[in-house]
Amino acid sequence: MLKFLQAIMSDNTPAEATQDFFLIGGQSNVGTNSNLVTVPTPTGRVLYSLMPISLTGVQPYKVWGGTNSIDFIHRVNDQYGWINHLLRDIADTGQSLSFYKYGLGGSQLTAGSVPYMSYGRTNLKNNGLNAWNNFKANNANPRLIFLWCQGFTDGLNEANSNGYDVTLSDWFAEVRAHFSEPNMPIIFNSLSNNATASTFRAIIKAKQIIVSNESINNILVDADNLDYQADNSHFSNVGVVGLSDRYLVQYNTI
Repeated sequence: MLKFLQAIMSDNTPAEATQDFFLIGGQSNVGTNSNLVTVPTPTGRVLYSLMPISLTGVQPYKVWGGTNSIDFIHRVNDQYGWINHLLRDIADTGQSLSFYKYGLGGSQLTAGSVPYMSYGRTNLKNNGLNAWNNFKANNANPRLIFLWCQGFTDGLNEANSNGYDVTLSDWFAEVRAHFSEPNMPIIFNSLSNNATASTFRAIIKAKQIIVSNESINNILVDADNLDYQADNSHFSNVGVVGLSDRYLVQYNTI
């Protein structure tokens, strides 16, 4: 009887809330500048800061860069806004979170003129690891989540596209190993069918699906049919909101 009661009590014990740390990377659709991060608050005020940054899940929100928090105008009228919407929506639930972001416009995973693998190793992995270690030391029950938005530039070249599954899989493995988080959830979006300026976009998406099937922790967000700007390379304001909503659905599954 005692064991039975203990089992019931154990089943009804609420899980300890996680403290989420988001590592965010990719090319121009996540922002081309590691210093550009805006987080809208329910009152319309936005806090802007250098990395690493932390956002509390209570009002007023605070985004920290070093020891200073700075209030700036809300920046959403561009393709970077999906991160703004996503992190705002997550924080609005009361979830405390922090994040480190580095985006490099026009970059590709395959070796080329602007390889993310070169710059990203320093700016995303090393600086992100320092921020994550600091976060772990100061928060109970920390959880690391990687958001990745990339593939457009690799899709300009057929050979790069054909080998993209291996390239992407190796990159995910490298990041997990660097952070010593073999089961880290990675949420990444497919290259949209509306990104028509990327010639081999269909191949890239097929390769992204292959990688998503390699692990339950490789979580793919389908970006098809989202609205794009006239350049057919970057999400429009409507597309931004749609992409954010789709990321949020997948975030809620982990």
